[in-house]
Amino acid sequence: MPVKKSEKSGKKKSTNNLVKTIQKYRILNKRIGHLMSGSVELTKEELFSLVEKAVKPQFFFLTFSFVVLFDASLVRFHHTGLFELGTSNLSTSTVGIHLILTFLVFSGLASMILPFLYIASIQLYIPTIYTFLLWLKQKIEPDNEPIHYTGPKRRERDRVRPWELREEAHKTQSDFLIQLYNAYDTIRNQEQMNQRRVDFFAFCALCFLILNCCLPSSPQAQTLAQMSITYFSTTTHIWLSLSGLAIMAFHSLHDDTYEKRWIYCPPLHNALEDKDEEKRKQERQFQEEIRIRSEISRRRREETLE
Repeated sequence: MPVKKSEKSGKKKSTNNLVKTIQKYRILNKRIGHLMSGSVELTKEELFSLVEKAVKPQFFFLTFSFVVLFDASLVRFHHTGLFELGTSNLSTSTVGIHLILTFLVFSGLASMILPFLYIASIQLYIPTIYTFLLWLKQKIEPDNEPIHYTGPKRRERDRVRPWELREEAHKTQSDFLIQLYNAYDTIRNQEQMNQRRVDFFAFCALCFLILNCCLPSSPQAQTLAQMSITYFSTTTHIWLSLSGLAIMAFHSLHDDTYEKRWIYCPPLHNALEDKDEEKRKQERQFQEEIRIRSEISRRRREETLE
């Protein structure tokens, strides 16, 4: 019995629909695969970024500060330490609320109170350490004459000091010198900013560690610092940690590398060296004239005595 045209067309339509469905399914699978691969790549990037931040000193100091503050607050208000948190009767919601409140306190202290305390400590540290070093020098070398400044050391080859480049740029208004100094100044300011940030975060870690150590302990719970003292039966590691944090917080105040900073600029270096050489030549001539005059005066005195 022959097949009618309507039946043939119906079979073709169903076949075409099946093919289209398979194609759509393949396209959907490809899109899902792309999305999954993208999420995997994003996760890798986030993980790499986290690891990269974790090796920076400021990240360690911030994390350490928050952990010891959170531990001290748990001991103070809930009589349970960070290590006993898993076996305590505190509910998850209580710990979560306490964590949020601790974060708010930490943010307020680190952003509004500790900066002023750090500035005040610097203002106190500088005259104290200067007086101590002066007293120590007088005790060790009491008969030494005061040290007179003899001027900066000789320049490195084809390099000049930052302040020399700045003065020359202001005098000549040279675009090249201005751009060169601006590039140096931008890099130097960024380095100083990063260094000050590390110093301040080290000071924060120092303050929070002192708080963690000095918090009154109870028979029910101890802070991390107090537990470490009990475990090691000594306070040596605590004093070493405090000393290390204090050194990292204030060591940049002893930075005397100003004379060690150089900027590569051969034309200016040659011009300044020529000027300095001319000054040195004039100084040698003046000293020679003084020597000759003193020699003539000495001879005249000798002749007069004879």
